[in-house]
Amino acid sequence: MPKKILIVEDEKAESMALVARFKMEGFIVLEAFNGEEGLKIALEQQPDFILSDIKMPVMDGIQMITQIRQSGDWGKTVPILMLTGVVEVDSISKIVEQGVNDYIVKGAMNLDDVVAKVNDKLAGK
Repeated sequence: MPKKILIVEDEKAESMALVARFKMEGFIVLEAFNGEEGLKIALEQQPDFILSDIKMPVMDGIQMITQIRQSGDWGKTVPILMLTGVVEVDSISKIVEQGVNDYIVKGAMNLDDVVAKVNDKLAGK
């Protein structure tokens, strides 16, 4: 059974690249373009994995993750990988506090690495 991944990314080019790659890898891909949309889809669809940007319009990734983590059993355990353009210690510590499993800095992002990290987290789930 294919795994379901939610990709929450406001940058169209990055979103398209991630969606195309994960579809190629056989995932069912759900998309959202801001944290509020991501939260709604996450709670309705309960994907196996969430890949989310941090800085987004309407609701940022940290707020979205906080609400997902407080939403019940599924929300407490779903693996989350954050994509960030920032490497500020402050942001990273906030991510870790919210129970995010890992993060990738966008400037250093390689789709192979992203797919490998997602597959590793899902295998260990």
